[in-house]
Amino acid sequence: MSNGTPVNPFRGLTGSPDSGPVVSKQGVPAIKRINSQSKGKRAERSLAAWWRYHGFPDAARYVKTGDRFTTDGGDLVLDSDGFRLVVEVKHHAGGLTDGQVAEYGAKLIRQVRQSAGTMGVLVERRDRVADPGRWWAHVDPHDFAYLTVPRIEDLGGELGYGPGWAWQPLACRTTVEHFAMLLRVAGLAKGSPDA
Repeated sequence: MSNGTPVNPFRGLTGSPDSGPVVSKQGVPAIKRINSQSKGKRAERSLAAWWRYHGFPDAARYVKTGDRFTTDGGDLVLDSDGFRLVVEVKHHAGGLTDGQVAEYGAKLIRQVRQSAGTMGVLVERRDRVADPGRWWAHVDPHDFAYLTVPRIEDLGGELGYGPGWAWQPLACRTTVEHFAMLLRVAGLAKGSPDA
């Protein structure tokens, strides 16, 4: 602070220096919790900056406010001429398991609906990979087919999730960079300086 008083990073946490490790009210070690939160926010900001350069000039973190009853609209919401991409960013040391992809995918479907989105993508921040374009993008097979098969609407499909749509247990995985290229080719994102 400006008056020379140090900021207490443990404000609102239980415990004292003499009573052992400081833990949050949820029982999580405070330092780890704060570090994980800051890493997650930093990853979201980094990915938003990457998307701004690659076809979504208005990309920004979707900042959550409210309480636990407030709907979660995803970590990033990217708009481009009526197309709305909802992005959820996750990281687990060693990579996401199939079960975690299925769990986060089901959450993503809810977020797409709550955000009036068109499509969702689960982005997995990879260990020791700084470039967000090289992180994994987990995409529902229905949406992946829409982006890769010419004129899927001629086959009776449509973009987006219907009322009974559920995340497919085995999602398609590609890199964020390749996924962005598919969006540009399908005309769902603006061209990038590299295009």
